[in-house]
Amino acid sequence: MLLYDKSGADVSGVVGPLEEGAALVLICEVRGGRPEPLVSWWINGVPAPQYIGIKTDTHVVVNRLEHQNLKRDDLNTTFKCRATNTNLVPPQEKVVRLELNLSPLSVSLLNRPQQLLAGSAATIRCVSEGSRPPAQISWFKDNRSFSKNMISDHSNETWSLSALVFTPAPTDHGTTIKCVAANPSLPTKTINDQLLLNVVYSPLVILTLGSTLNPDDIKEGDDVYFECNVRANPREHRISWYHNDRPVMQNMSSGIIVSTRSLVLQKVTRGEAGAYTCKAANSRGETSSQAVKLRVQYAPVCSEPSPQVVGAAIDEALQVRCAVHADPSDVTFLWQFNNSGESFDVSPARYGTINSSVSELRYRPSSERDYGALTCSGINTVGRQTQPCVFQIVPAARPSPPKNCTVTSSNNSTWLEDSKEETEDFLIVRCVTGYDGGLPQLVVLEAVDSDSGTVRFNVTANETDGVAFFSVPSGVLWSSRNALRLTVHSRNDKGSSERILLQALTYQGPERRTDGVNNLVAGVSKTAFWAIIVTSVITASALILIVYFLRRKRERPTMKQSSELQINAGSGQYVVAYTLKPSKQAQPDILNPPSDGGTQIAKGVAGTVKNGTLPMSDEWSAGERAQYASSPKTSLSSKPAASGTTTLSRREHLIAEEIPGPESCV
Repeated sequence: MLLYDKSGADVSGVVGPLEEGAALVLICEVRGGRPEPLVSWWINGVPAPQYIGIKTDTHVVVNRLEHQNLKRDDLNTTFKCRATNTNLVPPQEKVVRLELNLSPLSVSLLNRPQQLLAGSAATIRCVSEGSRPPAQISWFKDNRSFSKNMISDHSNETWSLSALVFTPAPTDHGTTIKCVAANPSLPTKTINDQLLLNVVYSPLVILTLGSTLNPDDIKEGDDVYFECNVRANPREHRISWYHNDRPVMQNMSSGIIVSTRSLVLQKVTRGEAGAYTCKAANSRGETSSQAVKLRVQYAPVCSEPSPQVVGAAIDEALQVRCAVHADPSDVTFLWQFNNSGESFDVSPARYGTINSSVSELRYRPSSERDYGALTCSGINTVGRQTQPCVFQIVPAARPSPPKNCTVTSSNNSTWLEDSKEETEDFLIVRCVTGYDGGLPQLVVLEAVDSDSGTVRFNVTANETDGVAFFSVPSGVLWSSRNALRLTVHSRNDKGSSERILLQALTYQGPERRTDGVNNLVAGVSKTAFWAIIVTSVITASALILIVYFLRRKRERPTMKQSSELQINAGSGQYVVAYTLKPSKQAQPDILNPPSDGGTQIAKGVAGTVKNGTLPMSDEWSAGERAQYASSPKTSLSSKPAASGTTTLSRREHLIAEEIPGPESCV
């Protein structure tokens, strides 16, 4: 008995593998045997009566089995050919198993991330089932396969598993990852599953100068624009512009126009040259572009403020240097001189070019007519300098010293020794500047060590409206711990003025600054401290006044009293100047009347008043004359004496020998 396929190849045990949908043809040939054998087919142990043997000749029986359109279910089906001619002996049999090549039934991605983070590793797994033999899984990104070292595979008879490990880049956003499963025996029959990548990343920013501009041919007055190209996921929510790291804001009046992704500079100036960047921001962060240099070519301009004052004496040699900024920097210079009477070009032999942008002129004023204005102009390929550099040549001398200087502390009080106790205090000096000598001047404050004479520190101030201010921290002032002399002087290019001594300050050491007095007031506020001081002063003054008046009251009986008496006698009126002296007795006069009981008339100066005047003796003192002249008719008594009598209006008993003054008759 023989069993073979349609190609004539003997099959033994296994037939195939065949593809799904193919036709199976088995031929069973039986030779010899009497009586003639009966051939039958059994499929999976079940008779298949439709397959009948065909007798070809008397010695050979051939039976052909055809199974069309093999299906997946036919895998491992057994086909048996049996031949028998008697029941006396067992039938002869041959069995084969059908083997099939099956394409994968399914393939799928096990994890489908919603988004991937650029720069962070990600793992995607794919599984395939139904392939015989096991399927091979391949990975593709937009039809470009991944490297083998990024893939790991596992399989058994029923499924295949593959894992892809990769790091997505911003450029991977929007691409498709594809997992393809295929039976290696059936390479044309593949299935796949795919994932559209959503990669989030910070903006990618590229800044470019306008495509229609030549970066090497931009001059002042031209219009310039930049383009900011941004790729971002998620989309950017802000784009900002920077010039030399400073924000650029829209200013239509200045010709600065900012749109969504472009920057326009109308009538650009040299000040707008430099490095430009744009920044874009999204939820992942903010990214800056590479800087793009903007070069703006311009005609020469002065590199220093103009005009400048240059002081010079007669026949003093000067070297006047003119420096300009320009782009291109190759500059040709032209010098001119003018005063109130003339103007002319300076000979090129008098000046030279130090470098491409600096020229130096040799000049010597020989008379007053040589004082005036020197002008310097530069020329480059862009054009001629519009505003020349001006140097005003003036007669010059040393400045005068400052004057009317005041020294105060930062709390607006006069500078005291204890003001240096406050480390946050400042020494404030204000001076009125003197004549500047025809040149710009500086005012210098110096602190000179009183012992060594060395300058401990100095401060320089510019003149502002004729006044110079200095502010020196007290901590710096006393850092040397020595006595200091403060001096101030002025200085210009011709020299310095004499030094003016402002104040001598004595250093107070820590042991003196931390004595009991300071400890006593420690923790007391400045307002409370001064309130205590003022109250103490007022109380002390009141006590002194009380003591003073009490002593005056006690001493009053022993003091001399000066007064005047008005005496009326007949038709005449007399005024007597006198001084009351204390009595020799301890008791008042009223307790010690004269022994003779008479009234003593005071000796004095008396005279008849004529025309309202009283003749004065040459022996009167100047005070007595002035006293009389001031009020000649004023009565000093509360009750004037009766007319025609020679009585006194005062109650005091006058002792004639005790009344000083010139002698007179009454």
